[in-house]
Amino acid sequence: EDIAMGPGPNGSGYIYAGDIGDNDDRRNSIVIYRAAEPDLSRGSYRLTDTSSLELEYPRGKGINAECLMFDSYDDRLYIITKEKGEIYRTPTVWGSGNAQMTLIKVGDVGTTS
Repeated sequence: EDIAMGPGPNGSGYIYAGDIGDNDDRRNSIVIYRAAEPDLSRGSYRLTDTSSLELEYPRGKGINAECLMFDSYDDRLYIITKEKGEIYRTPTVWGSGNAQMTLIKVGDVGTTS
């Protein structure tokens, strides 16, 4: 559904690809995949140092999301839901390797009229 860029566990550039969509609200979890950014200047297009982060929403049920962001200020991932504009973030920094976490709701996208 979305891709973000940010530092990884060793501080170098990483790609974050979010499998965060759930149009039917049936998924129990979503997954973020992380890979070291390839060095294109050397002709390298291979993804290395890959890992995955399985995330659950606090209610334990999947919610349809379309937006994935990496905040370099706190090194956490943020997800915004499609219909309600709810904002969730990871409770801790994602360290090395695969992991599982439960997201924390931190707010809602405000609207103006």
